[in-house]
Amino acid sequence: MADSGLVVVIGSGPVGLSVAYELARGGADVAIVDRAAVGSGAARRNAGWVTPILSAPVPAPGVIATSLKWMLDAESPLRVAPDLSLGHVAFMLRMLAASTPTRFARGLAAVGELGRGTLELFREYRAAGVEFEMHDDGVLLVFRSADERDHHAHDLAESARFGSADLVPLSGADLRDLEPTLSDHADAGLLSPDQAYLSPSTFVDGLAARLKAMGVPLLTEQVPVAVRRRRDHVEVLAGRRILGAHRVVIAAGVGSASLTASLGCRIPLRFGKGYGFDLPLPPVRPRRAIYLAAERVAVTPLDSGLRLAGTMEFGGDPEALDLRRAAAIVASSRPYFRGDLGPAPRPWSGLRPMLPDGLPAIGELPGCPAAILATGHAMLGVTLAPRTGRLVRELVLTGRTPDVLTPFDPGRFRIPRPR
Repeated sequence: MADSGLVVVIGSGPVGLSVAYELARGGADVAIVDRAAVGSGAARRNAGWVTPILSAPVPAPGVIATSLKWMLDAESPLRVAPDLSLGHVAFMLRMLAASTPTRFARGLAAVGELGRGTLELFREYRAAGVEFEMHDDGVLLVFRSADERDHHAHDLAESARFGSADLVPLSGADLRDLEPTLSDHADAGLLSPDQAYLSPSTFVDGLAARLKAMGVPLLTEQVPVAVRRRRDHVEVLAGRRILGAHRVVIAAGVGSASLTASLGCRIPLRFGKGYGFDLPLPPVRPRRAIYLAAERVAVTPLDSGLRLAGTMEFGGDPEALDLRRAAAIVASSRPYFRGDLGPAPRPWSGLRPMLPDGLPAIGELPGCPAAILATGHAMLGVTLAPRTGRLVRELVLTGRTPDVLTPFDPGRFRIPRPR
């Protein structure tokens, strides 16, 4: 028989840990289950940015057409692999349908509201004893020309409506005064003064440590992990354990799709692969995080060194490491900096959970209200983790779905599993 109060969270990335932390703070009986170690995969392999102002959905107008032009360019920042599998083709067609100006604007507004207040939650976590490296002195967006800057400024102003400070435009000279490591290749910029960045590894480790101190079991490195429906609850299989749960929250990233399918609901969740490098204490060390807009590269100065992250790849082999594609991140970044970035070590990759409309899925699973889904955050898993956790906590503890979650209803895809 299920423990009437037990909530099992499947997934120990930023979202899953934040959900568990919020539930535990709210008095719920919580356990975390994961088939891998805490913070595996993309949980640690990302830029670590907390940037609500950069929350636009991936399927923006023109993006898919541009990516198709780049299909044969291994060094392009966005690539659609020439994959003719049915799942991949159907996903890309859905993404194309979501890239109209109307749907993009609607998605941008939805994600903007979802991210409202997330920066304050990160500060709240630190004040409550969650220890992690965080820098909140803003993010600098760098462009090759004033025209390029002004084009992006118009789009970013829409995101700024949801609680972010106004952007500060910078000329080339002012830009280099603010960030002396930049070269003349950077001719214009925008400072977003209230955005932040953190070390993803310290964030997941800090949350895990805090949860352990609160008495929350972390059942990680459990094989297999599975879920199955029972009349009045859900059973979670974690290795040799069977946990009867009043509620289960599926926050397992890309792995969430197979779990939801076993509960009778398929969602069109696929991966978007990103690459990155960690340069240990290179000669060049920027003062703050920098986004190279044309190259779509995030430059993150952490205490341990300089992290470069970028690219998005749909389709193909999730385990394959395209060294040429990864090397383009460093090669395209070098001209922007004075001095040497140093030799590039072996790259890493991470799989971002993607849904075709670019929005996460957060809410009760259709046909199985005992299960709640919290995945599909794409490149915003860190940015939106605490806010997602707070909203899922409200849903679980009150039984009411907050209005802000309406656009993220997992039922919007309506793909029941054939029986």
